[in-house]
Amino acid sequence: MIRFLADEDLDGRIIRGVRRHFPEIELTSINELGLHGTSDPEVLRIASEQDRVLLTHDKNTMVPLALDSIRVGFYCPGVVHINRFSQMGRIIDDIALIAGASHEDEWRNQVKFLPL
Repeated sequence: MIRFLADEDLDGRIIRGVRRHFPEIELTSINELGLHGTSDPEVLRIASEQDRVLLTHDKNTMVPLALDSIRVGFYCPGVVHINRFSQMGRIIDDIALIAGASHEDEWRNQVKFLPL
């Protein structure tokens, strides 16, 4: 099953909702790892080292960083940009759908956008 890492700015309600409704999904956050204030390149490196798809609201810096990393040949486990203004229930369900209906190989070197 796909494992996820939430970056620092991901709405905590998404993390709590995924855990409450889909406890089988493995999701941790940069903050829970004690890495508050970690730079975006370092967050992407941590996601890669832990082979976790990164969940973020950060379209302005994290998405271009991931795309640039992919373009120059660095491994990326996948990045999912989540629209900050989307319905919470739909986002939680979309994360569950990704976790349950796909394999982590499908997300490597991909940047996708939610809602689906």
